[in-house]
This record gives sequence, C-alpha cells and structure tokens, in this order.
Amino acid sequence: MVESDPAISELCLRLLSAEGFVVDGAMDGQTARSMISKHKYSLCICDFRAPLMSGWEFYNYVQQHCPQMGRGIIFTSAAIAEDDEQRFVEATGNTYLPKPFTPAELRAKVRGIIERSAT
Repeated sequence: MVESDPAISELCLRLLSAEGFVVDGAMDGQTARSMISKHKYSLCICDFRAPLMSGWEFYNYVQQHCPQMGRGIIFTSAAIAEDDEQRFVEATGNTYLPKPFTPAELRAKVRGIIERSAT
C-alpha cells in the first residue's frame, strides 16, 4: 500500500490484515518501488498522487520491472480531477477507488483483483 496519510494507511493495513491478507505499507512511491523490487506482491493500493513518485510513474515502473502485477493496482485519490488522469487509469485496466471509501468498498476492490488474477 502506497499512502502518505498515516491514518488512512493504518486503517487499511488493519482492515486488510484482519481479512487474512499480508500487507506492507509505504509512505511514498519511491519506498514502494524499493519494496516491490525485493518482494512479490499480488496487488498494490496506490494513492494516485503519492509523494516522490506519482501514480503514472509508479505504474510505469511496475510495467517495466514487475509486469505480473501491472493489472493489480488499485489507484486511490480524493479526486482525479484532470481528464488525462481519468483516461490514464482507464487505459491501464486497473481499478480506481475514490477517497473517502468505506471498508466494504476496499474489501470488494481487493477481492475483485484477487479473484480476477486467480482466473
């Protein structure tokens, strides 16, 4: 999970851990990049406007270095206000989860990716 807001990060980590997922967190995109180069992850929840590396930059890194995770990104943001950001998320085939989101919405998005990758 790439999330700079400690409260959101902690809530998501606790919620997903309670669901039985093994979850790691990063406060910025560069830290996440380092983590995915060392560990294999099924998916990543990434704030589209994460510090030090945007959602665009993070996705491009994943495509080059961890292509098996390329469609397993859930982009989050308080608002994707620019049309090109919305088109980018749609073009990647990934999921967008607007903030604020409920625990049920987060669970559903994560389970949807897990189920999609199992088929």
